[in-house]
Amino acid sequence: MAGRKKPQGSVYLAKDRKFFTAQILYDDTDGKRRRKGITLETKGPDTRENRRKAEAELRKLLREYEAMGDLADGLFQDMTFAELFWTYLAGIENRIRKSTYEGYCGRARTILARAPFARKKVTEITKLEIRRFLDESVKELSAKSVREWRQLIHRAFEDAKDGRLIEVNPAEGITVRAPSGSRQKRADGYMEPEELSRFLAFVKENNRVLFEPCVLAGSLGLRRSEVLGMTRQAVDFEAMTLSVEATVVTINSTIAESMTKTDGSRRTLPMNEEIAAMLRELLNEQAKNKAFFGEEYYSGEGDDRLILWQDGRPLTGNFISRTVKKLFREFGRDDMNFHGLRGSLSSAMVTQGADILTVSKVLGHSNPGTLMKHYLKGTVPKDISVEGLKI
Repeated sequence: MAGRKKPQGSVYLAKDRKFFTAQILYDDTDGKRRRKGITLETKGPDTRENRRKAEAELRKLLREYEAMGDLADGLFQDMTFAELFWTYLAGIENRIRKSTYEGYCGRARTILARAPFARKKVTEITKLEIRRFLDESVKELSAKSVREWRQLIHRAFEDAKDGRLIEVNPAEGITVRAPSGSRQKRADGYMEPEELSRFLAFVKENNRVLFEPCVLAGSLGLRRSEVLGMTRQAVDFEAMTLSVEATVVTINSTIAESMTKTDGSRRTLPMNEEIAAMLRELLNEQAKNKAFFGEEYYSGEGDDRLILWQDGRPLTGNFISRTVKKLFREFGRDDMNFHGLRGSLSSAMVTQGADILTVSKVLGHSNPGTLMKHYLKGTVPKDISVEGLKI
């Protein structure tokens, strides 16, 4: 549109002082000036360095809004769905966690390889086509996976709608339901404390390197990414605590992250004497391994982590999940996986009288929300041991 004004914007620290926000002024297709607020990736407090980061995010957003103006002017009316998808992902890359971005890209590649409308013009795709694609997909895959596809497809089309490339989002209102009688993925199984104790002994005997990860998941409720992100500095033998402050995830590459999954995931957990003794033994063994391997002992990214191979290399998430699943099969519990160890802890805590809020705090869940967020203030009980669980 002739005479379109360039988008303008400014950054502010949000009222809760946790994040910066951007206020953007831009012209719509009718030439009307619009305002939009966007939460930025940059966190508070309002320091000079954080404000510089927020302003850099704002400049990138303004370039994106200017590009959307070009879309509205009809410069890219022949854009295909595949092109739209990758354009959308490129636009959000710097505003989401790297692990989340890589996960989205993996889903995008799968969707575009299967969707019959991948090479079709965005302006020609109908709701019926999208619905049929998702209905066919849910016959082969879990409803959860296909719902994640639908959400990503919807967001890409919503981006096109914001850019005035389309007037209506064709993915709006589409729901994904598992077909009647279909075999959907089973929920994670769980173990009673006595059976879990036997499984831990089985792991210790058959795959020693996975003993500590399984104990940390089954007795403290750590996620796989939290086990991998745990450093030696996180263990405090004087206070008898273990601090969960970082995660390591693997999608296309191994990514060490300084943040946990949610704010509620950042927590300090009490260790009992058994766990403390296990970790002391682990650290002593690592010191002996380092002396034995000498210069060949691994030194590099991740060498400060708690869970390592004998030569000092960090374990990977794929190895843990795959091998623990194999161990469960050999143990006779094919319905179990590594994540099920967390579920076993939560089930045992509730059975033995713990309230839901306490269990949520131990596991690092951000919900149930208001009461926990405003009144428990990140505390966990002084003892989260489970009666009947032995390591």
